Amino acid sequence: RVEFRDYLNLRYGKMPEDLPKTCNCAGNPPFTLDHALKCHLGGHIDKRHNDVRDTIVGQMKEAFSDVQKEPTGESDKAQLNYKTAKNELNSHPDMRVYDLFRDGQQVYTDFMVFDPAQPSYLETDLEHVSLGRENEKNRYYEERIRTIEHGVFYPSIISTYCGFGPKLNE
Repeated sequence: RVEFRDYLNLRYGKMPEDLPKTCNCAGNPPFTLDHALKCHLGGHIDKRHNDVRDTIVGQMKEAFSDVQKEPTGESDKAQLNYKTAKNELNSHPDMRVYDLFRDGQQVYTDFMVFDPAQPSYLETDLEHVSLGRENEKNRYYEERIRTIEHGVFYPSIISTYCGFGPKLNE
């Protein structure tokens, strides 16, 4: 009920009622609609990511018998080449699917949903931004999944305008 009221307000260019005046993130900026959509503390970015992840995990579970959301791995603090590689026990990609492309193969993915209208992206073409986000995910997960989990990693990059990164377009 409250969400519907807020949606109508936004649809007609009005701010929803009962919003805080400032955000609790660094610097306490004014809590505007634009800030709410981009602030990592406010939760919308996490919700956007989790909604995509949960939808795709649900669809994969209908098609495959062995699908796991946020699988825990065999992380053993192995020395990896990338300093940015996620090798802690609590760091994990968003999904693992067994037998997706080949029998016996584990395919892992981690989702990133980004807003191409962010000021930092406006001077860069969408394909270049998507490729940069894919490279970032590969640095985080690809080496660990290949060497420790013995699986394959596919970054899943999606723009808020429904564009897909190069790997998803293959």
